[in-house]
Amino acid sequence: MVFIFIKKLKCLTLSVFLFLCCLVFTWSAKAKMWHIPIKNDAFSDLRDFENLKADDDFKFYLDSETNEVDIFDFVKILNRAKKSQYNNFVFIDLRIKPLIFSTYLPGLCKHAEDPLQCEQKAQVKISQAVNSLGKELSQGIRYPYDYHLMDTPESQKAISEAHKAFTSKCPDCGKIRLDHGSQKDFNRLFPLIEKQSHTCLKALVTNMARQLKYHRLPKTCEKNKAHPVCKNMSKNYRLFQDRLLQLTELFYGASARAQTEMRFCSECSRFPEKKETEALDPKSMGALWKQSRNCEEISPGKQKRVSSGTGFDREYTIRREKDGSYSAVLNLQFVAAENYKGSVPKEKVPSHYRDKVQKCLKKANKKMLGPKGEKLRIVLEERSSSSSSCPEPAEVIEIVPAGPISYYNKYVSDIECPDIIHEVLHQTGLCDEYPTIRRGYIIDSKTGEPIEMIDSKSGKPTKEIENVHAVNLTTDQDAVLKHDCRVTQPNSLMARHYDRWNNVFLRKTKTTSLLTPRQFSAILYGDCKSRNQLFNECSQLAYKTSIEDRDCLKKRQKCERQNALGSR
Repeated sequence: MVFIFIKKLKCLTLSVFLFLCCLVFTWSAKAKMWHIPIKNDAFSDLRDFENLKADDDFKFYLDSETNEVDIFDFVKILNRAKKSQYNNFVFIDLRIKPLIFSTYLPGLCKHAEDPLQCEQKAQVKISQAVNSLGKELSQGIRYPYDYHLMDTPESQKAISEAHKAFTSKCPDCGKIRLDHGSQKDFNRLFPLIEKQSHTCLKALVTNMARQLKYHRLPKTCEKNKAHPVCKNMSKNYRLFQDRLLQLTELFYGASARAQTEMRFCSECSRFPEKKETEALDPKSMGALWKQSRNCEEISPGKQKRVSSGTGFDREYTIRREKDGSYSAVLNLQFVAAENYKGSVPKEKVPSHYRDKVQKCLKKANKKMLGPKGEKLRIVLEERSSSSSSCPEPAEVIEIVPAGPISYYNKYVSDIECPDIIHEVLHQTGLCDEYPTIRRGYIIDSKTGEPIEMIDSKSGKPTKEIENVHAVNLTTDQDAVLKHDCRVTQPNSLMARHYDRWNNVFLRKTKTTSLLTPRQFSAILYGDCKSRNQLFNECSQLAYKTSIEDRDCLKKRQKCERQNALGSR
């Protein structure tokens, strides 16, 4: 009996052993099924899908020279991608290269199955998974690619980089991103932003305006406002708006902020349509901010940045003093030109000419009056405060040898006060208003193109005219007066500046201000259409010729009939 029992036990043990062997073999065979080599550029462990970040491209390159991964695991990972809130997987790129099964993958799929058929099955399986994923992505509600929720720890990096940039030397402000990080972090950053120069602030606001399009709610949220992604993006959009509004008010003023809020409010109750999208376009927003700031009437103790609208592209600060008067703040730096030949030693040129300009301004500022007696002062200030990591660039004025003509950026060494004030006012955007006397262009009869006769900087004939016999030209009667489109007036500091200066300071005349009323308004309100549209449009003709703009002579005549520049 014992012997029979032992024999049965041996049979049972053998059966169990054989059964286990079958299981092991089956498991082994199954384990080898659908093994395909995968090269992964995005992350090393395919199973570590949860660590995939929003800015990672989900790319797989199937390559016969890399490690093997179970195809079932691979398909599972693709299916898990459907559940992600990010839509990185728009960029899935799969490529299966020919597999050399006989080299290192014997026994793939079923034992007797042809390896080529096995590969084809793998391709079908992957295609099904990818197609399913693509369909899911097209129908689902997901965050845009490279999208970061602002008030989360994951979005700290950019705002930390902004903090470092503001505390370092002059950064490229146009590349700093302020649409990341928590509101608490942004509030801590704001005092550093306030200390930046106008140039830096403008770049920051412009950059945020460009980023505005990335903070729109997707169309799929229109009918799914309660969806978690839609709710989060809506919250993100409001945070972005608040930051943009803070920067808008800081640089462009309260009026610009109010106008911007009105545009944002069109999206309060519904999603943007085409018109509203255009209204929030960066260029449109920039034009709105510029107009709002230029037209703004500032109260005592406040200041604003003004952009000229005359075509003489200038930006400067207008400050309202406590006594109600205005100051136009300029940042000028004086240097000796390479060919400088003056009585003042070269190393003393910067301080000497700065003092000279200050003395002339001190006298002129007594007579910079508006139509109702308002007072305006032109002030030189160095806006390169150490508190700003991005100091305001200065307008460099070169001191050149003595001569008859100065320019806004080149002063002759023997320059006098009337000339200085004329050139300084160019820095506020005012254009020349004197008639041109010399002929500036002659027509090449071969090409029909104008050739400039006089170089505007040197005052000497151009090389083409010096070599006039080498070119077949028409007679001098066909030459065109330089800047013949210019609107002129006799009684102006921007035309006959010595006469205007003497009329105010030396002669007994009715002229009490160095500025005409429209020049005064142009300095205070720049490119404000409601105040200066006619003056600006007519000033824009100052440096044009009828060769460039055939209609400009008619425009000039119209401006003169309307007394566009003012004559008082």
